[in-house]
Amino acid sequence: MTFFLFLYNIGEVAYAGSGAVNGSLSGIYLQERNTGMFYQLKITRKGTKPPVWRRCTAAADVTFAKMAAMLENLVQYPAGSPYEIEFFQKKVQIRENGDGKAKNNFTLLNAGETETAELMDSEKWFTFRQYGADKEAPEYRVDIEKKEEGTSETPSVIKEVKG
Repeated sequence: MTFFLFLYNIGEVAYAGSGAVNGSLSGIYLQERNTGMFYQLKITRKGTKPPVWRRCTAAADVTFAKMAAMLENLVQYPAGSPYEIEFFQKKVQIRENGDGKAKNNFTLLNAGETETAELMDSEKWFTFRQYGADKEAPEYRVDIEKKEEGTSETPSVIKEVKG
């Protein structure tokens, strides 16, 4: 079986992926030119001293499934990794397809059916992590700094500090 990587564009959206000659191709969302609303996020890797963080832009008014694909790209998780987004203050966990059980007293939502504005417009931060990963996998605190209108390549890194 021969594996390969590819990059392709459809309209103004860039995709990348991998596949096998005798298998199917899979693509992941990388970057898109967005005119409209976008979030400015500060993504900090938990447990790092001094802090390791990135300030980024990400498209607003999308589902959490699309937001997770952008975050995977920004924090360099392997594409298609199982993920979890947790809004601790609201007691909400979001996963692809709403898989698994939520923590005690948390509500579990399906990422593909939940719009970002439902939570990101009212909350200040959330946690992004690989779901089901070992304890050594990095977790990220994502601070929602602002939501504004404009044109931006999303996702894109505005500033990065590597401790």
